[in-house]
Amino acid sequence: LITKNRPEDQFGKLNGVGGKIELNETPAYAMVREFREETGLETTVANWQFVDPIYGTDYLIYVFTGVGDISKCHTTTDEEVVVIKTTASNLKEFENDFVPAAGEFLKKCLKSRAY
Repeated sequence: LITKNRPEDQFGKLNGVGGKIELNETPAYAMVREFREETGLETTVANWQFVDPIYGTDYLIYVFTGVGDISKCHTTTDEEVVVIKTTASNLKEFENDFVPAAGEFLKKCLKSRAY
């Protein structure tokens, strides 16, 4: 997760790593690129499993869950990388720390991984 600095209404909240899909880029390749840009870790499409889409009124989020060692993640932008360990049963403890859509996609990821 990253700690958001902007927009103002998300300041200090946690959100997933990700961003916009570039021209001629698939969602999976966008995930690989965004993860590298925001955490400094190289991954491949094989490290990511598509979970589900989340539709908003003016956005579409492709939710992925990753497989692999994230111990070397580090902050590469002005938005700090944060690693939290949680399960579906204690996710509620963090709900006030997330941007609105993050709680929804974390539930989907945890459910897909059967923690």
